[in-house]
Amino acid sequence: MFEKKQIRASLRLGSVCAILGTVMYVASGVLHGPLSGSEGAEILFRHVLERPYWTLIHLVSMLAILLWLVAFAALARSFGASGEDSAFSSLLGQLAVVNLTVGAAVSFLHFSIDGYVLTELAYKWAASAPAEQEEAVRMGEVVHTLLRRPLFVVEILFLFGLPIALIGLGIALDREYPAWF
Repeated sequence: MFEKKQIRASLRLGSVCAILGTVMYVASGVLHGPLSGSEGAEILFRHVLERPYWTLIHLVSMLAILLWLVAFAALARSFGASGEDSAFSSLLGQLAVVNLTVGAAVSFLHFSIDGYVLTELAYKWAASAPAEQEEAVRMGEVVHTLLRRPLFVVEILFLFGLPIALIGLGIALDREYPAWF
């Protein structure tokens, strides 16, 4: 009985974290503004400089992902409570949390580069004489390529892809949750 109360309390906390994390992530995305991924460094620098809260946007995104991690851990903890027939769902929940942790780590790297390094390059570019701006532009192009290709693909796979699929399958297989859920 005590274990069920702990699981319910954990699920309540996880629900709050999931909702709050999603609201924060969406808000930070709106404040971030649209970028197609094919911008040149100068356009990207202007985009960053137009947002004095650029670093804060990325910190809020990081906090949102941490809240999602708490939510996934709470949900995964609830799997397998009905006995051995739910052991596989428990394993899926644990794998979802591991994948989300990897996605969070990659996202934190991405957001650190995007939120801090890009900001520093944008300020360097804006403060430089036109002849010296070329170095900042070249560095910005390298940073932008790193962000939009390898990091972004891994981030999407491990933050939004695998964890959601695994936790969804865990819910479907766990006997504690209704079949329609």
